[in-house]
Amino acid sequence: MAGHSQASDADINVLLDTIKSGGYYLVWEENNVIKGWIGVGKTIEQPLGRKAGMIPELYVFPSYRREGIGQKLCKEACRRLKQEGCKVVQLNVFKGNRARQMYEKLGFNEVFTVMEKSL
Repeated sequence: MAGHSQASDADINVLLDTIKSGGYYLVWEENNVIKGWIGVGKTIEQPLGRKAGMIPELYVFPSYRREGIGQKLCKEACRRLKQEGCKVVQLNVFKGNRARQMYEKLGFNEVFTVMEKSL
């Protein structure tokens, strides 16, 4: 994409892992301009054995943030996952990420905490 930096290896790996596991991407586009995307996948949540939707990636280009694009993408992903039989949708968000407020507004709740120690 002109005007944007190239995708990193980590970005490519998330995309490939999502698609290889049967997932897909929804892309927000207006007037032939891609403004953002969301990865959508499914898993079987252990130990409950229930079908869970996964959002491994949500990205909106900085110049298009605060327009509600992330919310619209997330709502559409959740709608599709519900149609596909998922009972819950899960995602990871780092502490301090401003998107966390959006996820909470959309009804996401914290269910576990990952702790880290520098070595």
